[in-house]
Amino acid sequence: MSPLPDVPLRRRLFLLAAVAIVPLAAMSGLGLLAMVQQHREQAERAGLDVTRALATAVDAELRRSTAVLETLATSPALDAGDTAAFNERARRVMAGRPHWRTVILADARGKVLVNTGFPSAGDMPQV
Repeated sequence: MSPLPDVPLRRRLFLLAAVAIVPLAAMSGLGLLAMVQQHREQAERAGLDVTRALATAVDAELRRSTAVLETLATSPALDAGDTAAFNERARRVMAGRPHWRTVILADARGKVLVNTGFPSAGDMPQV
């Protein structure tokens, strides 16, 4: 049997420390990687939830606006051809819809009959 080689104490202590630290560092790295992945997935889910909520809010607002416009479209003033009365009704409706900029009514040929963005029909630009 051959004698063990003479290894300095410093090298033995270094190897002992390395054997203890390397697995710990590897496990810490894997744990950190798992945590980063979990945070990434959580951020993705949160972004998706915000997007869904925003889409739902936009859809609801579009439905409300469509319902109001459909109600305006059934105005008896339109059946009677009274654009002045329809203009007044549209302006009253717009008072409750602050995000609306204007209501425009055009005939089948594209001629603008009512535009609430202008004070009177004479001020409307011709298209």
